[in-house]
Amino acid sequence: MTACLIRACQRREKILVYGDYDVDGISSTVILVQFFRQLGMFFRQLGMKVFYHIPSRIQEGYGLNSEIISRYAREGVSVLITVDCGISNLDEVKHAAGFHMDTIITDHHEPPAELPNAYAIINPKQDGCRYPEKNLAGVGVAFNLLVACRREMRSAGMLPGEINLKRYLDMVALGTVADVVPLTGVNRVLVKYGLEEIASAHRPGLEALLSISRVERQNGITARDIAFKLAPRLNAAGRMDSVHDAMELLLTDDAAVADEQAYRLQQRHRSGLR
Repeated sequence: MTACLIRACQRREKILVYGDYDVDGISSTVILVQFFRQLGMFFRQLGMKVFYHIPSRIQEGYGLNSEIISRYAREGVSVLITVDCGISNLDEVKHAAGFHMDTIITDHHEPPAELPNAYAIINPKQDGCRYPEKNLAGVGVAFNLLVACRREMRSAGMLPGEINLKRYLDMVALGTVADVVPLTGVNRVLVKYGLEEIASAHRPGLEALLSISRVERQNGITARDIAFKLAPRLNAAGRMDSVHDAMELLLTDDAAVADEQAYRLQQRHRSGLR
């Protein structure tokens, strides 16, 4: 699986990250887009580009969509990575293959009897998977892909700089808690260190979201803060077909943009409570 991604970097291929519209899917998409953008900074001469797509809950529904795949194929995308979805999309993965697109599925939902004919499938619940934690959220599965990819790129001497994946654990904690998976084993460790990353306030979007959600931080950030304050505001974006606002909130390095996007999510959250 990592060989496909390393090749994509070396050959200047375009990558599409295809997520889901809930918090788990949003956070999964964020960490992959962030990772490939960082690689793009290292490899500017390669001209690699990453796109992301999160479907409209109302117009497209859950999972892969062949029409969307066709659109990105016309943009020149050759590698499709699914996060928090894809395990049941046999026809859509076949459709992607028709464009010579390699599909890497990262998912945590129960696999069907027949699996898509993808380049690689990463799902701890599939038969034969030896990964000990079977209850990862989608973002936990996506994070493990990045760990493996960074390790292989280091071994190949491809990284001229450091990608600190510990900084990504804020998103891992966010998606893991929001998806209500058991906070035991690996999940407990990921959330513990992820809460510390959230508290460090290094991501402007989370800082803005914490502020507008009125999270009390004297004793640190808790899983309860995610579950009852942060996640509902991000879920409002998916519920009201404005996931782009949530993505831009979490990806931006601009505090002013973060404040604006957090305000928009707050307004949508309040509208949904009426």
